[in-house]
Amino acid sequence: MVVAFGLMAWLFYGLLAGAYDSTEYQQHLVVLDEIVHVEDRPGGPYVSCMGRITNGSPARWRDFYFETTFLNADGKIIDTLSERAPALYVRPGQDAQFRVRGVADKSGALYKSCRTRIKSAYSSRVER
Repeated sequence: MVVAFGLMAWLFYGLLAGAYDSTEYQQHLVVLDEIVHVEDRPGGPYVSCMGRITNGSPARWRDFYFETTFLNADGKIIDTLSERAPALYVRPGQDAQFRVRGVADKSGALYKSCRTRIKSAYSSRVER
């Protein structure tokens, strides 16, 4: 009984309701105002990239997967981080703040800027 109910729920939300493809709306999910923050902690520096997402699409997006590259003063890539943000929701026409963080691979002084790309996000057609 429980298995049958679970299967029906999966069919409804996954197959019947459908979902938007984030690659189709990629140009409408824009990352802005990125800044780097480095904090010295025991065991090495900790780096984060904070910014803002603006949603120009007609869909509500959630469960973002970010890929961030960190650059030195010459604009060369020195490190990368990837992170999922399952609790982040961005409604149509609105903005939301995000942060990608982790242990730095290089000296904290080398991290001068960052660029974040949204690799994927999820939006069900019933979530509008």
